[in-house]
Amino acid sequence: MFKMYVFKGGTYRHDEIIEKIEDLGGIVMQKTPMQTEIDITFALQAPDLDNLKELAKKLKGDILEIPFGDMEIAIVSPSLSRHHLPHPVCDISEFLRRYGATTNIVGLARGYGKTIFQIKDIEKKMIEEHDAAIFSYGLFSDCIVLKEKETKEISTSYIICGGPSKMPFDNYIGNIGRKGGRMRSAAEIATLEELKEMLLEKIEKTRESIEKDPPPYAPVYIKRALEEQLGIKGTLGDNPVVLHLNGLRIKLPYNIYYNKICDVKIGNVTLGDLSRINKSYMNDTILVRLLSESELGGE
Repeated sequence: MFKMYVFKGGTYRHDEIIEKIEDLGGIVMQKTPMQTEIDITFALQAPDLDNLKELAKKLKGDILEIPFGDMEIAIVSPSLSRHHLPHPVCDISEFLRRYGATTNIVGLARGYGKTIFQIKDIEKKMIEEHDAAIFSYGLFSDCIVLKEKETKEISTSYIICGGPSKMPFDNYIGNIGRKGGRMRSAAEIATLEELKEMLLEKIEKTRESIEKDPPPYAPVYIKRALEEQLGIKGTLGDNPVVLHLNGLRIKLPYNIYYNKICDVKIGNVTLGDLSRINKSYMNDTILVRLLSESELGGE
């Protein structure tokens, strides 16, 4: 399975890195030159990484993994009011973006108060369109327990955050409640690191499941085909084609681009034959889920 990485080094002989990536079957996603330095973001299968690291070492560069580079993550707050949206939600979102994630903040319509808390069906569908979700709750343990019962119905991988240091469920990270300032202290950064490690553990299980029954083409190949055949352009920070673990979100009008995307050629077949293409619940955009080999009638 492809994973995302970045080469950080000098511009001198960086073309050798690009050639090596392509020789190993990888895909260069973006080049970011900065005077005498350059960042090259690319996708590569993990077993081929050692060969590339040898060349990077000769060129005095580093290769770093971007663990969430092929993921879109929902950060869910009980509401978007000032009562429920202080700094932690934004801090979590910013922290995960540093590791490559595309994050969307979702505010629930009826998420405030333990007596009327509810996740509407359309909100569940919106959250489940993401590769993972993080629910940021408040300071009261009895309130979190009641809200966790509603959260159990979410099918995608998720983590719950709150103020109490411990709660009676495994997918919980404490010491992230309502705060009056940014999460800047060493203890708070350590808590965010703990959140990242738990999310990595959950996503690794998802990756293993996909590897057992993968789609015939990786999402990064589909992304490149879309960009080349439809002339879609963007950057990793503002990209109309967002990678998912098992597909893509295409941030273009559904009614205009649906037929065009279905007709994109991938090998000898079309993208419409290889996937389920639906209108996203997030907005009037397109959600592509690649079908696995068994779903396509393979062995």
